[in-house]
Amino acid sequence: MRTPAVLTAATAAALALVLALAGCTGTAGPTPSASPDCMFTAPGTASDSVSVSGDFDKAPTTTFIPPVTSDITERSVVISGTGTVATSGSQASVDFTLYNANTGAQLFSTLDAGGQPLPIIVDESQFLPGLVKAVACAAVGSRVVAVVPPGDAYGSEGNPALGVAPADVLVFVVDVTEVGPAPDPSATPTPAE
Repeated sequence: MRTPAVLTAATAAALALVLALAGCTGTAGPTPSASPDCMFTAPGTASDSVSVSGDFDKAPTTTFIPPVTSDITERSVVISGTGTVATSGSQASVDFTLYNANTGAQLFSTLDAGGQPLPIIVDESQFLPGLVKAVACAAVGSRVVAVVPPGDAYGSEGNPALGVAPADVLVFVVDVTEVGPAPDPSATPTPAE
């Protein structure tokens, strides 16, 4: 496992841009799983058309023929993990690589030099719905690929800073590195002595 590095200001800003909700609305809901706290997103033609190879927690080799399109978020499991499952409201640490599905261009990766896993709450109101749908119901050690339409990403505004136009579909390759309870927002940090 990589040793976490300190985020640079540029990396932190890029992460904020990637994950900001930007007032987006979600698309059709995911398919329920056996657990009421776990709603998984089904695979489909689009997510199955993305080929991903390479080791978990290492930069993926991702190939697809652009444009890859979908009206709903689709998720395919590349590597099935056996650890704790990310359920609604839990906190997951993830590494991800983001691609523009219309052009094939890589836009961002936490696996680049100096990057570190990103902690997210499995809650569509706090993070991009498409990223949450990719992570929900995935176990630690899993690598998934998600194809995310604009409605579950940046909507009609796009994200020019990342090179995402309003109609761009995104491809996320996500490694789930840790899952645990979400931090208590009402907890007050204890001052260092």
